[in-house]
Amino acid sequence: NWSGRDLDDDLKADLQRLLPRAARMLGRSSPVGLALVPEGAEPVVAKKPGDDGHSVTVSGPIGELVLFMYGRQAHALVDLAGPDDAVEAVRSASFGI
Repeated sequence: NWSGRDLDDDLKADLQRLLPRAARMLGRSSPVGLALVPEGAEPVVAKKPGDDGHSVTVSGPIGELVLFMYGRQAHALVDLAGPDDAVEAVRSASFGI
């Protein structure tokens, strides 16, 4: 019964600028390849696919992607696409600092 906050344009722009660097740092613990797709922006590769080629795409508003990458997967309002086992592995991965 809750929804994501509306972020002001300046905050969205700041998060968008920081996402590529932060995603690579936070995404290194991903068990599979990981791409983030912010609404209205270019995709960001957080981790390249491994030898098995499995990858998950996470898409949604920039603020929700940041929540996801800081370990709040259960609370982030995002869509995940990829093989079922890879999606489950990403949902339960330990992201964050």
